[in-house]
Amino acid sequence: MDAYARLGVRPVINACDTNTLAGGPIMPKPVLEAMTEAATAFVGMLELHARAGERIARLIGVEAAHVTSGSAGGLLLAAASCIAGDDSERIRRLPDTTGMRNEIVTQRCNRIHYERRTAPSGRPRRCS
Repeated sequence: MDAYARLGVRPVINACDTNTLAGGPIMPKPVLEAMTEAATAFVGMLELHARAGERIARLIGVEAAHVTSGSAGGLLLAAASCIAGDDSERIRRLPDTTGMRNEIVTQRCNRIHYERRTAPSGRPRRCS
């Protein structure tokens, strides 16, 4: 009996590829092995995030990369970064964006997917 059956949860057919509501992706064996190995030790999370970002940036050939908790977390960090930039005082003030450029444009047809994910950055909610 697998973990889901023990909880009384029925499997579903995922016809959407990677889909958080269907449990996210099925992990390849090398990923599962790396996760199991990583779960055997403690490390400094700031250093881990820095090194993981550096490695990903090298692998995909870009200047920098940052690992997030998922797409919603990534959108939130991107919005906050665009609003506050590298100004440490503005960063500390978030989500209070008084006096900052804080409008984010999204397509009306896609707004429901993005607006709620960027709102905690302090950007105003408005549909145009």
